[in-house]
Amino acid sequence: VYGGMTMLVLGVLAAVNSLTLRAMLGEGAGLLLQIIVPLALGIILGKVRTYMDHMVERVFFRGKYVADKALKRFARRCGHIENLQHLLDSALDEIRRYTKSQAVALYEITEGGYRRVRQTGETLYPIELDNDDAAIVAVRAEHKAIDLSELKSRLGADGCAFPITVLGRLRGALVCANRPGEHFAPDEKKLLTQVIRDVGAAW
Repeated sequence: VYGGMTMLVLGVLAAVNSLTLRAMLGEGAGLLLQIIVPLALGIILGKVRTYMDHMVERVFFRGKYVADKALKRFARRCGHIENLQHLLDSALDEIRRYTKSQAVALYEITEGGYRRVRQTGETLYPIELDNDDAAIVAVRAEHKAIDLSELKSRLGADGCAFPITVLGRLRGALVCANRPGEHFAPDEKKLLTQVIRDVGAAW
């Protein structure tokens, strides 16, 4: 869909550019004018393409568009939730609802390792995780979303682990099970990382 839209915009740009150069510039036009006119047309049609991309998201990928907006809205508002239990419950509910994940679990750092403080969904994650669990080590080292399929962790292989960082320090981890037969896309990982970072700051 996006490829088709891009080709359409490029086709319109080429046609309008050609017609404008013939009608307005002529053979005696200066080099600066010949550069400015196509550049201006490119900027205008670039804005049109951005608008068309938003329309595509709303029409063809409406479910994803609504979910992304809802998660961003929750991330903006979670810092104003005063009750800690309500914050954590709401975070897991919102993330599971809009990602359609089969299960979500939240771990916090303790002196002896990582302790599960919240869980929702079908999969039962361990109550305690060792500091040297492969998923924890990967999250601690990379500070980004980690696919569990690449690791041998007690969290299993069907999901994704996200760091909970506050001011650059790891405070915990959130685990999301994959949807059946589907892994999280890079843009989903990026959005969830931002949402979880805001939840961590509120926490």
